[in-house]
Amino acid sequence: MKISDLNKAIKNLSEHSEEHKDDRIVQKHFDFFGMPVCVEICAGGTKYSKSYKGVPWQRHMKCDYGYFDGVTSGDGEYLDCYIGNDLDNRKNKVYVIKQMRPDGSEFDESKVMIGFPSEKAAKDMYMLHCHTDKCFGGITEYTIDEFRKTIHPDD
Repeated sequence: MKISDLNKAIKNLSEHSEEHKDDRIVQKHFDFFGMPVCVEICAGGTKYSKSYKGVPWQRHMKCDYGYFDGVTSGDGEYLDCYIGNDLDNRKNKVYVIKQMRPDGSEFDESKVMIGFPSEKAAKDMYMLHCHTDKCFGGITEYTIDEFRKTIHPDD
């Protein structure tokens, strides 16, 4: 995935759409190198959702999970992120996963991996939360500055 592809998938909005504004409960907030992040589910908690076909599912979270506040992805919802334990290391990269539909047939949404020491660690954590390998459509590495400029192009 190129930066231009990520730019197409992400729309920077000052406020989230009213349609989805109240369906996320924030457990905590933090600043990731100038980008506000909201944590919805802490490691050890359970994420409940529905598939694109409306089938309910749940996942036991192995790491914190949340979203970049004020940034939506191509699906019109907040840009989600999995949050590792190494959030203070400026040398770390940001990894963007191209998540596919469960059958692998088409792009679903981007998932961002922050606070992971390597691409392998980011992918491994992501895969722990998937029920099929077909959901993984690739991974792209960004520096923190490249990623910030991608989601906040006017900064």
